[in-house]
Amino acid sequence: MKTIIRSANYHPEVNSINQIFENLLANSNWQWPQSDQRFLPIDVLELDNHLVVKAAVPGVDPSQLDITLEDNILTIKGETTNEHENSNAKVYHQEYRYGSFTRSVRLPEGLNLEGVRADFNNGIVTISIPKLEEPKPKQIKIAISSTAQASTEVNATQGEGSAQNN
Repeated sequence: MKTIIRSANYHPEVNSINQIFENLLANSNWQWPQSDQRFLPIDVLELDNHLVVKAAVPGVDPSQLDITLEDNILTIKGETTNEHENSNAKVYHQEYRYGSFTRSVRLPEGLNLEGVRADFNNGIVTISIPKLEEPKPKQIKIAISSTAQASTEVNATQGEGSAQNN
């Protein structure tokens, strides 16, 4: 299994560029675009007998999530609202994204789409989809006859036919 390690200690020039962007955005009223195509981090894992999709949806009420499955495409939709948007609060720094979001992922074949279920716990929605049972190979026992036995049976059958003709 591979481990991904993320580090904030990039090359000094990259760090200075990051600092420039942070300063630029911190001193502006820039907000994320109002789009329904927000980034929603997900994990898709295949386990022994099912596929698991985990999505981080912090701040979203589970009743406000819309999860659909059509043509092996799983779609998660929702919306987060900013409770301070219409207040007189002075915002010093804001990174949390508000608004609508949508995320779709194509699932592999061989899943039992009728058995899908979703659980919500601590801001994580976990969708579990069982795999279809693979057909087990069927073994057929084939009787083997010897060629000597087969030719004797053929000769006997031919002899019966010639005896009937006489």
